[in-house]
Amino acid sequence: MKKKRINYFKYFSLFFAIAVLVFIAGCTGTPPTAPIINSFSASPSTITAGESSTLSWSVTDATSVTIDNAIGSVALTGATAVNPTTTTIYTLTATNSAGSSTATVTITVISASLEYTITSTSGAGGQIEPAGAIAVSEGESLTFTITPVKDYQIFNVLVDDVSVGAVTSYTFTSIQQDHTIHAEFGPIFTWLPYVPVNWEDIWGILILLGKRVYNNDTGIGYDTIQEAIDAAQSGHTIIVSSDTYYENIKFDNKNITVRSSDPLNPAIVAATIIDGGGSDSVVEFLNGDTSTLAGFTIRNGDAKNGGGIRIGNYCAPTITNNAITNNTAEFGGGIGTSRSAATITGNIIIGNHATDYWAKGGGIYVFKCLSTLTINGNIIKDNTAGAGGGICVDNYSTPTVTNNTVTDNTAGQYGGGIYVESACNLLPSTDRPTGWGTGTEAEKNIPPQYWSTVAGNAFSGNSHSGDPNDGAHVYFY
Repeated sequence: MKKKRINYFKYFSLFFAIAVLVFIAGCTGTPPTAPIINSFSASPSTITAGESSTLSWSVTDATSVTIDNAIGSVALTGATAVNPTTTTIYTLTATNSAGSSTATVTITVISASLEYTITSTSGAGGQIEPAGAIAVSEGESLTFTITPVKDYQIFNVLVDDVSVGAVTSYTFTSIQQDHTIHAEFGPIFTWLPYVPVNWEDIWGILILLGKRVYNNDTGIGYDTIQEAIDAAQSGHTIIVSSDTYYENIKFDNKNITVRSSDPLNPAIVAATIIDGGGSDSVVEFLNGDTSTLAGFTIRNGDAKNGGGIRIGNYCAPTITNNAITNNTAEFGGGIGTSRSAATITGNIIIGNHATDYWAKGGGIYVFKCLSTLTINGNIIKDNTAGAGGGICVDNYSTPTVTNNTVTDNTAGQYGGGIYVESACNLLPSTDRPTGWGTGTEAEKNIPPQYWSTVAGNAFSGNSHSGDPNDGAHVYFY
């Protein structure tokens, strides 16, 4: 039998190829890899401004490790505290000969909220909850509950010294400042038959019987001011308790006094409010009325003439110790008077508006009134108009304007403080100086230095669209 020949060359070639491959593999080795970031975290990841957070990390197979935002080079494993003031992204970079690896972590920073204090107090006869000085964060809301004890009722609630009425609860919303709230209580009485007594001494009893307005001469209580006015006889005095009265009241050929419980007490004046509701004059005097109005806050009137108070033809009322504010009209945002002999004294007339470019008398408008119209001892401030931001004297008027403080009023045209139309004057006993109403335009403007103390009036901070050095306080046209 013939033997099979072995091909040794074939086996040798295969062995040689395998040996070469093994040699090459042995020389080359395993290729290097990029660093491995095992972990990178922040604890806590959300902080309030001023607090700190801790960055922690673990890295392998790196020759260098860095963290940005001024931290710099760090060990392969470690932790560090950071105090960012705003939300910050931190990036960790690990490097070796094969390249780099990165990881990021975000620390969210929230602003520290401001704190305010609401101070709640109460008088005898009930309680307010929560009570005392309560700290609240900016933007929060807080509700107070007012509860009388047995046989007592809520008399009034004052928020920041302004009455909000006899409410059982009050909520401060989106708080942005400190506040105060105070609750007043009074006993509940049974109605007694009328007997002739001095009602001035016991008027508070009538108020507690549910009647907010009463006639001091008859002892009769009323629910509204207008009811009391309509029923009053000449010489009677109507006393109004502290509250907000949503009325538009009219005095029609009367000679009576309507007043708050204490016209000389600013807190009582601020808490005894007649609110016109943005419709018509808040108060009107008609047909020769000679009544007295004292000790009220007159607000939210809107009329053509006399948004707060309109004084009609041939009336001679006394307007004293009132706060007249936030009223609008075309003529006389605060007070508008026509052919009258009113006495306007001791009032604060502030923040009223005559409504457009041609409107007159933001605080007071005087039309065809003689020297018997007296404007004395008032504060006339922050009113606006087309002409006469504080006062406009118009159409052959010669009122007596003395001892007022006229400040920070604005006119779109002339006379930020007072505008005096031609053929009018401010001081009837003093001739209108030559040249102040005729001649060049410059001669018609009265520089403020000449009027800083004229007739006891004090002027400051008034402005108009003309030269601020010429007639911004008083402008004679």
